[in-house]
Amino acid sequence: LGGLFGAGGVGYSHADLAGVPLTGMSPLSPYLNLDPRYLVQDTDEFILPTGANKTRGRFELAFFTIGGCCMTGAAFGALNGLRLGLKETQNMAWSKPRNVQILNMVTRQGALWANTLGSL
Repeated sequence: LGGLFGAGGVGYSHADLAGVPLTGMSPLSPYLNLDPRYLVQDTDEFILPTGANKTRGRFELAFFTIGGCCMTGAAFGALNGLRLGLKETQNMAWSKPRNVQILNMVTRQGALWANTLGSL
């Protein structure tokens, strides 16, 4: 197990590297003929247009805001639907029809509020 995490693992021997040209490179594996200096990433991963700043654009902020409003509306609507469902079915005994009515009210109100706040 120590060899998996680099704690005393056995390195490659010269016999394992036979036939692999290693002109001044430290090998990553006996099958990969690549200078490891090319794999060092010292810049950002994202490609930005020349002169662009590294802030979120208008559409990214809009999608984040719309999604947040939809999720907030869904949560608020679900709680409101639960309140209304319990209020409207308070005279019924706990049974499947009451549970179905409460669940219908929760999903209806959740969708209504999510759509409303997402549109705003």
